[in-house]
Amino acid sequence: NAKIRHQKVILQRANLRSNHIDLAVSITKLNQIEDDISLCQQINQLRGLEGNAAAVYFQGYRQLLNGEWQFKKRAYRPSPDPINAMLSFGYTLLTEVATSAVRAVGLDPYAGFLHDFVYNRPSLGLDLVEEFRPVIDGLILWLVNSNMINLKGFSTQVDAKQKRHCLMDDKVKKIFIKAYQDRMAKTHQHPVSKHKLSLGLCIIEQARQIRKRIESKQPGYSPLGFR
Repeated sequence: NAKIRHQKVILQRANLRSNHIDLAVSITKLNQIEDDISLCQQINQLRGLEGNAAAVYFQGYRQLLNGEWQFKKRAYRPSPDPINAMLSFGYTLLTEVATSAVRAVGLDPYAGFLHDFVYNRPSLGLDLVEEFRPVIDGLILWLVNSNMINLKGFSTQVDAKQKRHCLMDDKVKKIFIKAYQDRMAKTHQHPVSKHKLSLGLCIIEQARQIRKRIESKQPGYSPLGFR
């Protein structure tokens, strides 16, 4: 539910600030899915609800982008457009941090819960990332809508299977990484430790929470909560 709540924050903020878009339908649907998740008791059902929430969220998200940025839906492997390319790049950076955090607290990053075991995939790292994906989404909105990044920094290649691969140039990557590092350095009050920590350190604290929940065999994970 933490991921959906953070997604709603992005849509709700935009809905309040703009007279030109109406995200009420998307927000209402996300509220309903959040309620359904709170009652969910099967992992496959949970995965289905999470997928539905992602589709609803990105339908709203696309309305927040300046008109020149063409984004229909979340797609990857390959990423067909600049927004998807940046989403995939940002999520990869975040996954590396989350996987390192899981290792740092003594857990196996390849044994996840929400994500099935797949050889050489850090499933638990990906589980931890879910709560923080909207950090990347918000960062991209800021970069493109403030013209920090423009379409000139992207190129498209078509592979042998006629699939479009959108690529970021080195200048775009440099700008993106600098903005990402600045965002990860911002502090938040952690819900459990009550200390103000950088976002990077908060991710380690969340990994520590996962370990405590596993060891105690009790629920009670507290999401970070973005404002």
